Amino acid sequence: MAPDLWSLGKVQWHESHPVTFDSSIWRDAEDENHLNCTYIRLRMASYLVKNDILINKKESEIISLLGEPQNHGAISGSAYWLSPLGLDSMWLQIVYQNGKLKEYAIIND
Repeated sequence: MAPDLWSLGKVQWHESHPVTFDSSIWRDAEDENHLNCTYIRLRMASYLVKNDILINKKESEIISLLGEPQNHGAISGSAYWLSPLGLDSMWLQIVYQNGKLKEYAIIND
């Protein structure tokens, strides 16, 4: 299914409007129903990706930074909810190998 123009614009928008990562704000905004958190985690995840903040980190360091990941059966590896995207959601996907970051990406489900 091809994404609609609204979704494409939103994805491009977060990439061009990253917000400096702050672990306490990230953790406070974990609840997707929190009215004041709309897109803040998505924009912070863009900052993490754009600035390679997670590169060379151990799994324990990333969990210390981001908190425990959410379970999402359709996403391999660890998943952190970022924001709604129409009927779907945006996620930060993190894959580990031997206790260290292997790869990560912002994806939608």
